[in-house]
Amino acid sequence: MPAPFPHHYETSVQLEDQSHAEGILTSAEELPLRVGPPRQFDGRSGHQSPEDLLLGAVASCHMTTLVALARRKAVPIKHYVSKALGTLEKTKEGLRFTSIKLHVEASTDAGRESELTSLIEQAETHCIISNALRLKVELDIGAIRGE
Repeated sequence: MPAPFPHHYETSVQLEDQSHAEGILTSAEELPLRVGPPRQFDGRSGHQSPEDLLLGAVASCHMTTLVALARRKAVPIKHYVSKALGTLEKTKEGLRFTSIKLHVEASTDAGRESELTSLIEQAETHCIISNALRLKVELDIGAIRGE
């Protein structure tokens, strides 16, 4: 059962290496995560970039929203994998993500594929992370199989 609203979230980032703009991201009682710039902005390996985290937030929000919807409808999810692809471009407003595409493949019981497809679409509509973005996340549903 979810906690009553409003929900409050807090994260913090502590700069660890100024010369490489790397730090440690923490949130309440969760494991710390090393963060820094992506290679495209002269970053090094060994950490997650803000760009990675944005795409990961979209993908993981979709997954958790789908699981919640599927539970309510008693639609089993036997397999789920998604890939988020983002395009960052120079625009007249500055650097912006101009597209995010979420490719989803999943499976459920034979004969329930259309129900799962519908729930995948609903999950994107209800994803609070996607809804917080200026651009619309484009959803691409791949193979939906019955097993």
